Amino acid sequence: MKKVLLVLGLLAFMNIPALGSDCAADLCAEPYDLSNGVSRFFSTVSGSNFASQKVAQTIVKKEIKKNSETSDLKVKVKSFSGKDLKEGRFKSMSVSGKDVSIGDVYISELNAHTICDFNYIAPNPKNSKEVIFKENFPVDFTAKFSQDDINKMISSKDYQKVVADLNAIGKDSGLFRISSTYVRIKNNRFLYVIKFSIPFVKKYQEVVISSDLKVKNGEIAFTDTKILNSNFNMDVSKMAKILNYINPLDYSLDIIDNKDTKLNIQNVSIENDMVVLKGRVTVLKDTIR
Repeated sequence: MKKVLLVLGLLAFMNIPALGSDCAADLCAEPYDLSNGVSRFFSTVSGSNFASQKVAQTIVKKEIKKNSETSDLKVKVKSFSGKDLKEGRFKSMSVSGKDVSIGDVYISELNAHTICDFNYIAPNPKNSKEVIFKENFPVDFTAKFSQDDINKMISSKDYQKVVADLNAIGKDSGLFRISSTYVRIKNNRFLYVIKFSIPFVKKYQEVVISSDLKVKNGEIAFTDTKILNSNFNMDVSKMAKILNYINPLDYSLDIIDNKDTKLNIQNVSIENDMVVLKGRVTVLKDTIR
């Protein structure tokens, strides 16, 4: 499942190989092909640059709404001139929205902005419905997930397939079968509730695991894992491995894993009972979308 959010051709979010460097200087190109200074000056004083920015912001909003649902959507585009913007060259862009849904991914709050002072996304001369990323297009983002967001992702067909694959392993080993999972976030702790059956026991068992979150090897992982059910004697390290296998947050990021979009997860935390994810998505140079 590959889903991306298009903005001026594409603003790709959340979802994973990490880029080798976070340095903006390694990702950003020096400006070129810009209209001359006189043209940019008259574009500014005449108001045509301002008008072009407003038109571009409307177009970006329209493109976002084609690929997602969101409320309180805000878009800001800064351009060099009306001519440059028409040809796909612009200074910066920022996007924010609440209650965002992109396919099976749900986000309570999303903020994203370009990091380069020069961005170039040109129309594809061979196909008017496509664009070419003339340079790398890195975007920094902050995404906030509520427990309701995560539980919606857990209920998706693709995530349930992940659980089914794990059940197949458990069945072959004669160990367990997971019947349901859901998440609670309480006191800034991630609580994972798993109901499962084990051989020769009639009733379904329930285990509640408390955990923090961290970034490990470029992925979101559970840490400081504790089993809260006092009547269970289970290996915490093995349970942590199972949790990371069915991690709904890591699953949600996999949707943008592809050969020309790279994601670098920089930080994950739990604040005000929300999972806060910060990172950078980069659409690579010469990508056609």
